Amino acid sequence: MRVIEISVDGQKVFGHAENEVAQYDLEEFTTPPVLRKVLWLMKPTEIMSFTTTRREKVVGFFPDNDNKVFDEDVLGAFKKEVKFVIQFVQIDQKEFIHRLSVADKLERMIFLKEIAGKFFKKGVSKKAIKLYSKITAIFKSKDARNNYKKEDAESEEYKEIMKKLENLNKICLTNLAVVELKQKHYREAIAHCDDAIKADRKDAKPLFLKARCLFEMQEYKKAIEFFKKVH
Repeated sequence: MRVIEISVDGQKVFGHAENEVAQYDLEEFTTPPVLRKVLWLMKPTEIMSFTTTRREKVVGFFPDNDNKVFDEDVLGAFKKEVKFVIQFVQIDQKEFIHRLSVADKLERMIFLKEIAGKFFKKGVSKKAIKLYSKITAIFKSKDARNNYKKEDAESEEYKEIMKKLENLNKICLTNLAVVELKQKHYREAIAHCDDAIKADRKDAKPLFLKARCLFEMQEYKKAIEFFKKVH
């Protein structure tokens, strides 16, 4: 896209050269949330001017180190409004995850997991939950074990990567439980713990997290049962 102008409370804070184009991977979340929604609605070469008065729409993204266009501190300091004028150039659609080779699938999911973890550390739990859920939903879908590329499923390399994918699913389920627990969404956290326990009954972390949730819900008897299972 081409960022023509950004104004904060009527004061221009950024403007690109006429033909300068900035490239972004929307899965890296280095653009303000409001832009992500607008871009999906735009047509190639279309220019759009819009303003927002909602702070959550211009904060909660990661440093724009590559293009240095968007500064969260500057945008978040507005008092009245932030105005954007942008031109949508084109979008390169990524391949659907289930159509990737298992190695590429693993790489893409690790990338998404890392972004979710960054959101959690940043305190943006809603985004973290959304991304972790996106990963775990893939494993629940009918395409979870789909061999779209017709790879040799009997090879040691394929089997090893499939194990890593299964472990990644378990980790994301547990991370979901952690985020939900922090939000005091105890029942949701327990549901994720149960899924993680089904995936690996020897893993102590989801057992402990479930015990924590039960304790917070004042179901002390059940909580003690699960605390005992941890040891």
